[in-house]
Amino acid sequence: MFVDGAGQVTTGVGHRLPNAAAAVALPWRHRATEMPATPDEIRSAFAYVRAQGPGHRSLTYRLASDLVLAPGVAGGLAIARVERELLPGLRRLLLNFDGYPLSAQRALVDIAYTVGLEELTSFRNLLAACERRDFATAAEHCHRRATREIRNAATRDLFRQAAEASSKAAFAGKNARLDGG
Repeated sequence: MFVDGAGQVTTGVGHRLPNAAAAVALPWRHRATEMPATPDEIRSAFAYVRAQGPGHRSLTYRLASDLVLAPGVAGGLAIARVERELLPGLRRLLLNFDGYPLSAQRALVDIAYTVGLEELTSFRNLLAACERRDFATAAEHCHRRATREIRNAATRDLFRQAAEASSKAAFAGKNARLDGG
């Protein structure tokens, strides 16, 4: 458990724990013994980590509690969020989402994962560019203020890859029509 930049107790790959009950619902174990943690131990660890506040190095939070999730749990939580929340939400928001190049889909999932679907709706220029399949323009409108620049650059590159893939597909389609195909 750690406190993210927004002051929320979080675990794994951005899985927010809004309260101690959400933490108790996960299969925590003690790092050294691998013995399951009791609900009281989980509530205590949650309170102690939350009291640390945001902005600390990961070591601070590791020292605050010896509770860890079993291998694979964090990844499973991330996959479940993408499948249950983000993909259906992106499909409602962008009707042609499934027809976008995979790199554009990945970029949109990354943005939605970090800012949430509700906040993504405020990226009007980005969404309009995606609807037009103008991924080069989308690359110029995908910056997130609270995200590290290296991640923003990676997302921008994904949209640029989508733009390149779209232009190659359009060129191939045009050539096929000229060749009588």
